[in-house]
Amino acid sequence: MAESAEWITAAATMSAVIVALFVAFLPSFRRRYNKPKLKVDFKNEEPFCRNAILINDAAQIKHYWVRVRISNVGRSVARNCRGKLIRIRDANTMEERKDFDPAILRWVTGQGKPIDLPYKDREYLNILFTRQNDPLHLVIDAEDKEPRAINLFPERKDYILDMIFYADNVESITESFYFKNSKDYNKIELSEYKG
Repeated sequence: MAESAEWITAAATMSAVIVALFVAFLPSFRRRYNKPKLKVDFKNEEPFCRNAILINDAAQIKHYWVRVRISNVGRSVARNCRGKLIRIRDANTMEERKDFDPAILRWVTGQGKPIDLPYKDREYLNILFTRQNDPLHLVIDAEDKEPRAINLFPERKDYILDMIFYADNVESITESFYFKNSKDYNKIELSEYKG
């Protein structure tokens, strides 16, 4: 009978320890389970690539935007989301452009500031655009349109674009894309680069 009582006491003690550990780690588990998570998508088609006509000094100029879609696939709001082009490399030589510093990219909504992405929401982030009347350059669609000593108008050729996507409460994502130039302003292509 004494052995039975000791066994019951040991089982009760062990159960109490398990419950205490469960209660102690429950908030941490909940935070991890419910945290937001970003996902980056791209395809060479609408709505990722967009033709548009802009009026500039009474002239209609055709533009072609290339952008990525950022989705929140987590379970809570991703706060202060941003995307940044951190490096431009020549696709043939892999040499980094020295006239470019990291630049924060603009959201399609035109906002020049970070955005919150609720659970299951998504938004497009502009990377660059080309213009029909300028076959020699592409334009990095940076938040700051007049940065000091940064070239936002690199010559049109093949590049590797290294980017980072982040928010206050999520793990950042780094992605690289291969920018394939074309003589036609609206035939440029972007593809995922694993190098």
